Amino acid sequence: MSAPTLDCTINLNAHFHTLVSELRKLCKSALAGWSRLSEGSLEVRHVEGGITNVLFKVTPVAYVSDVPLPPVIVRIFGSGSDHFIDRNTELLTLRQLNCNSFGPQVVATFTNGRIEEFIGAEKGIKTLTSEDFAAERISGLIARRLRALHAVKVEGISQDDNLWTILQDYFHRVCRLTFSDASKQEQFDKMQISSLECELTQVEAACKAVNSPTVFCHNDLTPGNIMYDHQKDAGRQSCLHFIDFEYSCHNPRGFDIANHFNEFAGFANDWTLYPSEETQRQFFRQYLAGRASSSAPDGWFMDYEPSQSELEAILVEVNLYSLASHLFWCLWAVLQAKFSPIQFDFIAFSQARLGEYRRRKEDVMKMRERILKPSHVYGDID
Repeated sequence: MSAPTLDCTINLNAHFHTLVSELRKLCKSALAGWSRLSEGSLEVRHVEGGITNVLFKVTPVAYVSDVPLPPVIVRIFGSGSDHFIDRNTELLTLRQLNCNSFGPQVVATFTNGRIEEFIGAEKGIKTLTSEDFAAERISGLIARRLRALHAVKVEGISQDDNLWTILQDYFHRVCRLTFSDASKQEQFDKMQISSLECELTQVEAACKAVNSPTVFCHNDLTPGNIMYDHQKDAGRQSCLHFIDFEYSCHNPRGFDIANHFNEFAGFANDWTLYPSEETQRQFFRQYLAGRASSSAPDGWFMDYEPSQSELEAILVEVNLYSLASHLFWCLWAVLQAKFSPIQFDFIAFSQARLGEYRRRKEDVMKMRERILKPSHVYGDID
């Protein structure tokens, strides 16, 4: 049964009590079994943490039969988010991912958002933290779950590597920006974004030279986008739920893994938390060891032992793409600073990503020279 589509727009600028009433009416109209509930029996709570969309959890605190109705998430697209996200493509992608046991089920859609299954409804499910990323067991589960995602075939969308096209688009759009806020404009000018054109060209050449396979990627595996069900954890990667696939598309696998490693730093941008080379190798062993199998209990066999040369090659691959990840989110954040109404210091975030790019670039190039020789085979970057 397909999810219903409602011709309804939720006004985020409305008075809070009006907004809550609109959300309750939306759920009563869209969801089976909810129409007989009174508005007062629906609890609405803002879910914090998102910086692209605004999320609300709606929970029936009373019900009209012996079967309780599960809570849902109402996701309202952030104003200006269409500058980054094609919502039609996102919905097409989500429906295919749902068929492959990824992402929350889409329950209904409306003009500026959608209603989704609330994955954390069951006891024992929690959102991961940056500290969880450093735990060897959790990291191994993430590696295996990510490998499973990378094996999913998503049809009806571009099968090409989208990264460099998106990066160039972001760069040219950012170069045309001005800010009416004098303080923002001053901070923006100090970043000297126009100087990144050469950096983008160099990083693209170096990354393409390592031939990272193009796969379907999440592209935003932050701690807040991974849910962990410890009651189902028997070493199975399916105890993890990846959510928020709005930036997903086909990209080099190295970019997706690199994004994840960069997210060890959290919103505080504590780069001392970036995983060590040995921690990365442990992740790669789990990632490379798996293969899909319908006869395995978890749909996944762990029966391959990657060689040392494979581990070293993917180490360089991912760390090169970590530079591309910093540039991507640096430019993204400047665009968000211009268009997003969400209260977040996007300029400071952009500066942090650009600063870490500049700090790490030389170290990554030295790693490449140390591990991969002759260096000219792998592309030049100054």
